[in-house]
Amino acid sequence: GIMDKYNTKYLNLILLLSGFFLASYPPFMPVENTMYKFMKINLIENVYYFYHSVGSFLIMIVILNSVKFKQIFSNKLFVFLGKISFSMYIIHFMILNSLSSFLFINLVNYFKYSYAFFIVLIISLGVIISLSYYVYKYIDLNGIKMSKKIYNDFFRVY
Repeated sequence: GIMDKYNTKYLNLILLLSGFFLASYPPFMPVENTMYKFMKINLIENVYYFYHSVGSFLIMIVILNSVKFKQIFSNKLFVFLGKISFSMYIIHFMILNSLSSFLFINLVNYFKYSYAFFIVLIISLGVIISLSYYVYKYIDLNGIKMSKKIYNDFFRVY
């Protein structure tokens, strides 16, 4: 492929840096006095969607073509976080808007803002990850098994 024709290490670095640059295009603010001013496209109203998408695409290309990134993301921690990620996505908003808010409102009266934030962060992450694991284990896995059974019973061609 095209990646084989060039030194993959340097091409990946260029694509990664380009991806980060594009993905960091500032949304919801004028760019006239920034380093992004040359990238403004007047024909596109919310051009940051375009740049964020292209930047994310470039970063994903690098991750999928890099042996080092594949090794990093094959680590047990990342595999575990990948398994519970959907549960975390579902649960985090509820925890942040209930437990985390309650804790912060009460702790900020007794600790400096940054200390209260750090304490709430640690407690919230612990609760979110723990609950996510149990939701994954007892709900997600059963849902996956059930969907496979339904698929096999109704849609599999013999």
